[in-house]
Amino acid sequence: MWNVRSVPMGGTVADARYRDLSSPGVSARAMWEAARGLVGDDALQAAALEPVGSDVFDYPWLDTNPTIDLIEAWGGAAASAYHPADDSSLSRDEDGALVLSAAGRIEAVAWHDQTFLVVAIEQDFSAIDLWYSEEVDDAVRTRRIEERYARRSQAVLDWRLYAGTRSVAVFGTDRLVVDGTRRLRLWTDQAHGWLVGRVFRHFTRGNRAFTTDRTQQDRLRFYEAEYPNTVAACPEVGGAGIPAGRRCVVVVHGTGSCAIPTAKRLIDHGVSPPLLRFEHDTFVSSTINARELADRLLRCGPTSRVVLVCHSRGGIVGRQTAQLLTQCGVLTDVLTFGTPHEGTPLANLDPRLLGAIYVMGFTNHGGRPYADPVTSAFRYLASSRELPEGIAEMRPGRGFLRLLNEPVDQFALESWAGCYDCGPGNPVGSGAGWKRSYGRRAFDGADNDLVVPTDSARARGAGQPILRCGHFDYFEQPVVISRLVAL
Repeated sequence: MWNVRSVPMGGTVADARYRDLSSPGVSARAMWEAARGLVGDDALQAAALEPVGSDVFDYPWLDTNPTIDLIEAWGGAAASAYHPADDSSLSRDEDGALVLSAAGRIEAVAWHDQTFLVVAIEQDFSAIDLWYSEEVDDAVRTRRIEERYARRSQAVLDWRLYAGTRSVAVFGTDRLVVDGTRRLRLWTDQAHGWLVGRVFRHFTRGNRAFTTDRTQQDRLRFYEAEYPNTVAACPEVGGAGIPAGRRCVVVVHGTGSCAIPTAKRLIDHGVSPPLLRFEHDTFVSSTINARELADRLLRCGPTSRVVLVCHSRGGIVGRQTAQLLTQCGVLTDVLTFGTPHEGTPLANLDPRLLGAIYVMGFTNHGGRPYADPVTSAFRYLASSRELPEGIAEMRPGRGFLRLLNEPVDQFALESWAGCYDCGPGNPVGSGAGWKRSYGRRAFDGADNDLVVPTDSARARGAGQPILRCGHFDYFEQPVVISRLVAL
């Protein structure tokens, strides 16, 4: 059960329009109809509601319970990421909780409460206050799961904020318990649209880091099935030869991501072949990634020029690859987009925020950050894990980045950075929730693209004009498209 109050700009706390369906039998269709009933005559909110339907309530969840059926589907989608050789498994218990086991012990458990919240956000809101008390069925289920595993769980709100004319979604996970009360304040900063929230609970055993990203292969298979034409037009590096004497463009993805969605954008925008992808494990050191990419390219055959198009952490991999290729006499250009050349403070928020760091690799789906099912499942299960080496390297001031930035780059390097403006009238939507929730703690007022500080993204090479966009939007910008088509 929810109670929601608005905090207007310079005004007193007032009621907010919201729908709370807390019931074991609630369906996504019921939530969708309830949300549509909140629209009234507000044309802007009506327009902003459409992406909510396609993103949250669409097939196959329309006639199912989105809090129970969804986590069951994640369990099925993520299970194959764990293999018998690893002595680990992913399963669901009799209460529908997702259970991660390894070495004969329970590593993590996660489940949703049977509640779904939709709030109509109005443009004069500064923030909204949320109070949550679970239904009796949820309380009984929680006690049963906690007793089964002899652990206390943590209640978290998994929220998405949709606002602005394009309804760009920003999302986060925030602990619900504050000062002993299940309440939470989310900043909206005059956004206009919708907030959707689900409660999930989880606990983990210990803070050991994952040494490899066990979601990588499942994520790759997911996108291969989604975009088979892109896979055929843009094979992986090493999977196909490069015509002698031709320049070659290689897409290098970011943290916990996949290169296929970015490759699709480049193909759709008319970037000339040959195009290749470098799919890699971002939990291991970026130096290992770079050596693997350089080795694959050197075995592909002679090229006139290699162009590395790198998103986020991929730029750190790309720069090291370019150093190796240049030493071997290969002419190499590197273009980085939102790369944390001097780190990102998100990696400093808490050593146990791997679940939040996963968003650095999310892809853009119609203007909204998007994760495949297996990544979503592990984002919950990994919420209290230490950062693996390949992500911890991105902490500002870390010795690895200082060492990487000491020498002068001996290759052409362009660095593109974004500055997300979450003020009124922002044409790309609603960075307000993320910027005020995580950003207020992490960036300390510095310009950023919601994930990487603007100055960090422009710290190396030839800094390009600062773009007014978010971390997931670089390859939608006309000036970026024009540059890539001209390669």
